[in-house]
Amino acid sequence: MRKIIYLVISLIILLLIVGGVFYFWWQRAGDSLCYLTGEENVHPEHKLPDHHIAALNISEHIDNELTLQQKIDAINNQSGYAILAHPNMPKHIYTVPELLSLTNYFGIEIFNGYCERKRGKGFAENKWDAVLTSGKKVWGFGVDDAHMDSWRGYGYSVGNFSDDESFKECLESGEFYASSGSKFTYISFYEPLKRITVKTDKTSWIKFFGKNGTEYYSYYGQGKSYYIQGDEQYIRVRIANADGRAWTQPFWIEENGSVTQPYDVADLPTNKFNTHCHGVFDTTYDWYLNHGYKGIIITNYNRITDLEVKRN
Repeated sequence: MRKIIYLVISLIILLLIVGGVFYFWWQRAGDSLCYLTGEENVHPEHKLPDHHIAALNISEHIDNELTLQQKIDAINNQSGYAILAHPNMPKHIYTVPELLSLTNYFGIEIFNGYCERKRGKGFAENKWDAVLTSGKKVWGFGVDDAHMDSWRGYGYSVGNFSDDESFKECLESGEFYASSGSKFTYISFYEPLKRITVKTDKTSWIKFFGKNGTEYYSYYGQGKSYYIQGDEQYIRVRIANADGRAWTQPFWIEENGSVTQPYDVADLPTNKFNTHCHGVFDTTYDWYLNHGYKGIIITNYNRITDLEVKRN
């Protein structure tokens, strides 16, 4: 009798395990990442100065021999997005005069995880502020730029989207934030009082920056508001805690006093995405899918990655 009981219990346990595995597989079977094609355009012989551009949402390779401005124009001609990559990375540095002379680029990497780990040069807020102060309206991106699985996830952005088209809309609207690990839980703007309010998932240094990178206000806590005075040109918010940093996109103060900003409080950014990473399509895709991401753009050097095997 005891053997029968043990056998029944063993069968029940086995059924539970098999059922659990099947349920997990069934739940994940419909999962997929929003995916846009892209490449990291570099000089074919890495001749200095070797400026890198993440060319997103393109269908044809960008000629490596073009000038920087010609590359940006070629990306835009494909309805793509030109992101200036790791602007403070040694051998690939964008100087401020170069950044100000270029036109019509879409964004700049303000945090690059690979460059921070490898060279300690992953942050680029100084370059972003120079560009914003010049009047160029460009988005700030957080990326991991991972070349291997062990480096993945260190740097990302967070936005609202559910498919490839809404992924593009999220990028275009700027309704996302960049992060090296920290999280916003609330970002809003109240027009009548010109009030920006942010909240975080844990106690953080919350700082409000504007023209020339000027720090206008600093607070230690889990939430704070800032009332725009009108002479800041723009306001961007940075939080910092033990998990890392995170950055909002700029709140632009127009000449007539109105404020242009990308955030809708009802649609707080929630989905992690990465616009700059390297690797074989399947293994790279699966890593991000299995680690809670919703969107990626694989940007291998000078080639568009496996467009023909894109998963739907």
